[in-house]
Amino acid sequence: MFTKENYMKWIEDPSNIELNKQMIEEFPFLLPRNRWTGEASEVFDYTYNELSFLDAGWKIAFGYEMLVELKAALEKNDYLYKYRITDIKEKYGTLRWYDAGAPEGVFEVIKKYMELSEYVCIVCGEPATHVTRGWISFYCKDCGERFGAEPIEEERPELEGVWNEIYPLTIIADRYGGTYSGGTFLAFNMYANEIPVEVDGSDTYCQAFWNSNKDLLVGRGTTPDAAYIDLFEQIKDY
Repeated sequence: MFTKENYMKWIEDPSNIELNKQMIEEFPFLLPRNRWTGEASEVFDYTYNELSFLDAGWKIAFGYEMLVELKAALEKNDYLYKYRITDIKEKYGTLRWYDAGAPEGVFEVIKKYMELSEYVCIVCGEPATHVTRGWISFYCKDCGERFGAEPIEEERPELEGVWNEIYPLTIIADRYGGTYSGGTFLAFNMYANEIPVEVDGSDTYCQAFWNSNKDLLVGRGTTPDAAYIDLFEQIKDY
């Protein structure tokens, strides 16, 4: 079994071949594969794995727990060896985790940690209290001072237990920063693949879409939390 202790050793030595092999054996979906064919490279050298692309603070704060919960959800659906990660990255200060499709229950795990990432310093894993503007990233006070971050002034409500009030739920960062939609972040009561493509389309298509869909049920806000709360209030009064 790949324990939390081994995981912390991997964080300190992420290119360790033996640790990467053990980690992939425990969590098979971490084996890097060709995004188009789904095949693993015959010359893969085990100097990294899919989780290597997760930012340092998130690795420290919840990386291991996320892997354990994902594995449990996949095993429950007999999907452990079929699950394929397509991308792990940061966008607008929060985690983005993409896959090639997964059974029920897996998205709930991913959503949980995508939401949590906003509250975690992306560098060290401590609680986030500061944010940089322009290129949005969340930091603790000490790390924030190194990057010129400002204290977070918006009220950050306790949302534990509230997020599950809306399902399905997809929150995205608006491609144009709210220029056409009216929100830096947008919350939809639908699955990601159901969101109209015009939302992320060219300027012309995006502008036309929002001009003709002013009554669309969507939450808007300057943060994911704010967008969710806006959607929650709309649905409550719908």
